[in-house]
Amino acid sequence: MGPEVVFPDKNLEAVVREALGKPQGPLTREDIERLEVLDATRREIEDLTGLNRCVNLTALGLGENRISDVTPLASLTNLTTLTLWNNQVSDISPLTSLTNLKTLRIWYNHLRDISPLATLTNLTRLYLDDNHISDITPLATLTNLTGLNLDGNHISDISPLASLTKLTTLYLDDNQISDISSLATLTNLTGIDLDDNRISDVTPLAPLANLTWLELRNNQSGDITPLASLTSLSYLDLWNNQVSDISPLTSLPNLHWIRIGNNPLSKDSVNVHISTLKSRGVFVVLSVGFA
Repeated sequence: MGPEVVFPDKNLEAVVREALGKPQGPLTREDIERLEVLDATRREIEDLTGLNRCVNLTALGLGENRISDVTPLASLTNLTTLTLWNNQVSDISPLTSLTNLKTLRIWYNHLRDISPLATLTNLTRLYLDDNHISDITPLATLTNLTGLNLDGNHISDISPLASLTKLTTLYLDDNQISDISSLATLTNLTGIDLDDNRISDVTPLAPLANLTWLELRNNQSGDITPLASLTSLSYLDLWNNQVSDISPLTSLPNLHWIRIGNNPLSKDSVNVHISTLKSRGVFVVLSVGFA
C-alpha cells in the first residue's frame, strides 16, 4: 500500500471516492492513479489540493463550483478535456503545462490575461465566453482550433484570429468589435455569431462561402450587398441594423430563415423583396421574437 493521498476539501474527496467505488478507508497513490475520468460538476468544491496526484486523468469536469486556485492542475499533463465553467478563476498560468488539452471550457470566470493559453497548441475547442478579456493576441498560436467562443467579453481587436484558418464555428457576440477585416481569411467557417457589436462594414464576410448561419443582430450594418456571395447561407439574423435594401438576399439559393425587423427597410424591400423571399419558402421574421 502506498502513502495516503489527502483531499482537504471533503466535497472533492467524496467525488473521488464515488469514482473509485471506495466509500471509506485511506486513499492511496495507487487508488488515485487509477482515475482517468472524473466529473465533479456542481459539488461546491473550493480546494483542488490532492488532484495534483491524479496524474492519469484525461478528462476532468469541475464546472459550477467555487474554485479560484487551479495550481493543483499543473501536474495533470495527460488531460485532453478540462471543464472549469462558472467558477472564480482569474489566474490560469498553472494550465500552461497542459499541452495535451484538446478541449477547454472556462467560460463565466474572471479571466483577463489569457497569455498562458498560447502554449496549448493542440486545442481544437476553446470556450472563453463571459469573462473580462480584451486582449486575444495569445490565441494567434492556436492554429488547430475548430471552435472558439468569445461571447460576452471586452474585445475590440480581433486581428489575432486571422491565423485560425481551421475554425468552423466562431462566437463573438456582445463585444466592442467594429472592424471584422480579419475574418476574411477564415474560409472554413460554417457559422459565426457577431450579434451585439458595432459592425457597419460586412464586406470581409463575402469570401466565407461555407457559412450556413450568420448572426448580425444589433449592429450598424447598412449595405448587405457582400452577403450575396454567401450561397450556402440558410439562417440569417439582421435584426436591428441600418438595412434598407434586402435585394442582395433574394438570390441566396439555400436561405430558409431570416429576421430583418427593426431596420429602415425601403418600400421595395417591404413590398417586393420580402414577398419574393416568402414565395421561395423563406421564413421571414419581422418581429423581435422567433415566430
